[in-house]
Amino acid sequence: MAKAPDPMARSLEQAREHIAPVDFAAASDLLRSLIASRSSRTERLEQPDVRDAVETIGRYVKDAGPISLRLESTSLLGKVTETFNSKALIATVAMLIDRGLTIPLPAIGTWGNADDRRYLAKAISLSEAAWIPQYAAEALAQAELNERVSRDIWAELAIARAENLAAALRAIAQALSDWLSGREDSIELSYRKIRRICEALEQTLLTADVPSGRDFGDAFATLVRVAGGRKGADAVRAREEAAISVLDLLIQILRLRFDVLFDSNIYRAAGTVRGWWRPARPPEEVERRTDRVADLAMRGLHILARQGVQDKELRTALSKALDAGRVNSAGQAVAAADIGLDPALSRFLATGQELPEVKSSDALQELNEQATDELLGRLLLAVTNQDVSPDAVLSVANAIDVFEPTQASVIRKAGARLELIRQWVDALASKRRLATYGSRGELVQFDPAVHDTAETLQRLSEVRIALPGVIRAAEGRPSTIIIKAIIEKL
Repeated sequence: MAKAPDPMARSLEQAREHIAPVDFAAASDLLRSLIASRSSRTERLEQPDVRDAVETIGRYVKDAGPISLRLESTSLLGKVTETFNSKALIATVAMLIDRGLTIPLPAIGTWGNADDRRYLAKAISLSEAAWIPQYAAEALAQAELNERVSRDIWAELAIARAENLAAALRAIAQALSDWLSGREDSIELSYRKIRRICEALEQTLLTADVPSGRDFGDAFATLVRVAGGRKGADAVRAREEAAISVLDLLIQILRLRFDVLFDSNIYRAAGTVRGWWRPARPPEEVERRTDRVADLAMRGLHILARQGVQDKELRTALSKALDAGRVNSAGQAVAAADIGLDPALSRFLATGQELPEVKSSDALQELNEQATDELLGRLLLAVTNQDVSPDAVLSVANAIDVFEPTQASVIRKAGARLELIRQWVDALASKRRLATYGSRGELVQFDPAVHDTAETLQRLSEVRIALPGVIRAAEGRPSTIIIKAIIEKL
């Protein structure tokens, strides 16, 4: 037989569902006194009055009359998890926070002090609610300058839980724009804001396991554009510090996120920062970091160039954002370090222009080839001359080795070098299909078409070859004489 409901238990449950404001005050006072003591033992934390106080505060996380009570309750539970090490208590608090934050919290606004907001962020981080990334982005943009710890937590929540980094940056940019819209008179404050935001993002943005997103570069440039640009004598130092923070973050992003390296929009952020001083020149520290950005970007273009790709859109964007002279200088340095790069790609990196085509007629090209073949033919004859051949030089070295070993060693090295030169010349001649014909001392019949001499000789008379000639033997075509063989009378 089922047991009848206990009227007393039912009335207590109903009472808990309708908490009076005095219950919140009593529960808050108890928990704050325990937090202040920081010496509560586990047995004390597990007593009924403490558990009831925690549950009471937990109810206000989800449903409270005044808006500030939800924020205060959440922050107080966050402080409990940071203060005590009771696993049972922390588990209960985490459950209450997760259950209470199914409904989005109200905007922070001007509520609380730096510590209150810090513990609020800690508490929110225990929940997986879908509204938290947007809320964290707004909180990060609106955080006071002295809220360093809470900014780091908000940045972690906004980035790590976002669909992609681009979406997170757009949310932060919009929140910052809304916050600054009512503070047009505070130029210095806007620069200090973007500096603190960049410092907080640097802790999370670089290592977050979140995709960059299709419009990451544009989102980053938008965030920078929203924050800066206004000029004033009282903001000189703040402007420079903000510019350095933005560029340092940009450099780290380019170094660690390969996909962002080829996003032309992200370099607009650097151009925006340099524009904060227009028409004057930015400070040296800002320019030095801009040089680093240009170097990283050109190294990215070099990676593409090694694959035969010219990303003209990216290079044009770099020239507009960072200054064409700076980009050309970085491109020249990268191209000069890679001597194996195709000349057309090397010129593209260094100047952004295409290598002009060499204009020549077929006849001029043929004359150039003939001149090249003749020069190479004479070199071929020189290295195959029996009087100065590697074998002849080595014979001399062997002959004097007994009497002059030192000189013989030098001559032997020269012979080895000459042999190497002959191999190079033979390889080059083979590529041009050049070869010698005839051999020195060979007896032949004189033919003016293939022999050359300074003497008067009758055709078909017997002569001796004094120096071989050179021919070009193209496949499928008759041989062409490049250099005639020189003959002499018998």
